[in-house]
Amino acid sequence: MTLDLTIDAAVFLADFGESVTITPGAGTGAAAPYVVEAIVDRDPPQGVPGAPFAGARQPVVLIDVRNHATLGVLPESVVTAGDVDGTNNTADDVWRVTVASREGAAGVERPIQRVHQDTDAGLVRLEVRLGGAP
Repeated sequence: MTLDLTIDAAVFLADFGESVTITPGAGTGAAAPYVVEAIVDRDPPQGVPGAPFAGARQPVVLIDVRNHATLGVLPESVVTAGDVDGTNNTADDVWRVTVASREGAAGVERPIQRVHQDTDAGLVRLEVRLGGAP
């Protein structure tokens, strides 16, 4: 049996996913906000308490969505907060995701900080910070 990540991603999301809202950056000319299924990891590995800069970390949520133009996101389309340079990309271009800080809580719209490199043909991993100003 062969593993087909493009098919298996749909199964994983159907079994373990929850709805999140993706809002493309206003300045990118992209579509209106849309809802997708995502696997949300609200407790990813964090820094070691007491280590240098450990107190500066904000709560992080990792969100896996389909690697698809309409059922998720295409990683090359996403403008992250790290991409803002004031010239080519401004704060208006940054994509955002509405996700709850805990299951069952109201969702909060936050900027996507980065697209992780472990993206594959089936899923795209997005990083969102819950602390600080939106």
